[in-house]
Amino acid sequence: MSHIKSVHLGIRPRKCDRCDYEARDLFLLRRHVKRAHDRGGEKTLKCPHCEFATHFEENLARHVKAVHLKILDYECPLCDYKSAETVRD
Repeated sequence: MSHIKSVHLGIRPRKCDRCDYEARDLFLLRRHVKRAHDRGGEKTLKCPHCEFATHFEENLARHVKAVHLKILDYECPLCDYKSAETVRD
């Protein structure tokens, strides 16, 4: 599981060349660059419960589910970590 590799083993071999972000795989690094560095303008989707804002509907839904509804469906087999969505290998 990627959670075990990145959290328990500290494996994050992909480095962002624009900031100090480190990712466990190329997909996450590319997603980070697109979301953090390549998107301009204000984040238009706002959480109705707090100050969280995003460009993406799926991020807002995931945020509300995990933070405000406290629905954490997935658990790490090695620690108490829980997540609102499955972690990829």
